[in-house]
Amino acid sequence: MAYITIQIPPDATPGVDTLTFQYQGQELEISIPYDAQVGDVLQIQVGANDDGDVAACDGVDGGSDNIDGIAKGEIGKKSSPLDEMDGVHDKDETTVTGSKDDTSVALGSGTNPSFTLQLVESRPGMTQNEGDGTNAMVWPSGIVLAQALTCDAAMEYMNHMFNRKSAAESSDTSFLHCMELGSGLGVCGLALARALKLQNIEARILLTDLGETAIELLKENIQRNQQAFTSDDRTVNVEATSLIWGETLPNTEKFDVILGSDLLYNTSESYEPLLQTITQHLHQDGTMVLAVRWRKPDLEKQFFEKASVLGLKFVLWKDVMETPQLRTRCPCQLSWKEYGDSECEAFKTFFCETKVSISNNAKSLAEINESDMEYMSDTEYTKFEECQIQLYVGKFVNIDKTAAKKRSIGDISS
Repeated sequence: MAYITIQIPPDATPGVDTLTFQYQGQELEISIPYDAQVGDVLQIQVGANDDGDVAACDGVDGGSDNIDGIAKGEIGKKSSPLDEMDGVHDKDETTVTGSKDDTSVALGSGTNPSFTLQLVESRPGMTQNEGDGTNAMVWPSGIVLAQALTCDAAMEYMNHMFNRKSAAESSDTSFLHCMELGSGLGVCGLALARALKLQNIEARILLTDLGETAIELLKENIQRNQQAFTSDDRTVNVEATSLIWGETLPNTEKFDVILGSDLLYNTSESYEPLLQTITQHLHQDGTMVLAVRWRKPDLEKQFFEKASVLGLKFVLWKDVMETPQLRTRCPCQLSWKEYGDSECEAFKTFFCETKVSISNNAKSLAEINESDMEYMSDTEYTKFEECQIQLYVGKFVNIDKTAAKKRSIGDISS
């Protein structure tokens, strides 16, 4: 069995339209459930039926859970990347053609004139045979980080970093080296490119993800959005390359800024290779900017604990640069140590007092269940997500930064 995920495109009508996709050389069709919404992710289990033919069932029009080899397609509504991709372990190549439209992401208020990124989620003949498929969509935390990077405060911060580096190097050719990990469609890296271009900062930005398919998608999005960061003097250069966490780039290139959004959703087993890549590539005076959508705090906090052992300390974005609109939008001001701590009064207060409207009824985060999430409008769901998204800024601490860099990754093992 294999699972295919298809996002319902903006121009589709649930209960009326169908989506087509390719699997093992055959074109299959699935009806969009009547109770689905645009933007929902359909998770479709496919396989051979009794006579050996490939089949898929949408679970709406005549489907049966009891037919051997055919299973229901589920709506991946309002869930985590891990939930939506649960079971995607089949290594067969799966061509997805169900969602071809662009995803539009408007950047922050600092990008004057305003700019909207146009991000394509699939390409003709695109195969998904590496990774878990989460790269082919934009997640809420990525949008938050992209818009935060293009607000006035962040742009001033980047300008300060550039000026400080230029002064330290005493060179007219200095520029910022930046990298995004787990780039997906490249929303955060491209947003940073726009911010640096508007500040007239010379920079090289490297977008990274896993596998050739992901890189081809990134390259197309770079090409589509070149007007965001190019000008006559071409001060910002954006590239894409494959990078496996735990490995290093040629010559172990150092970066002044490393970005990442929703990197902790998978399992704690990925944290050590992720941290190895970060600590190997982050300049000793560099900055790591991380967007976290909390799902399993007990596990996700292990990342920050392991980072601390390596001398990489994370603080809330607000402690580095004050962004009033971000405070309103992502209201959680708890530290990573406090988040998810059942003994912490601040955490309990936040979850019991932070309200989200659901069909004109307000519920606290502590009261919301999976059933409530199914009935959220897009606006309500965005609010629900952003209440659980935080931005962190990480830097190496202590005078003995060299010792932190040399410390073995084995020292952070549980």
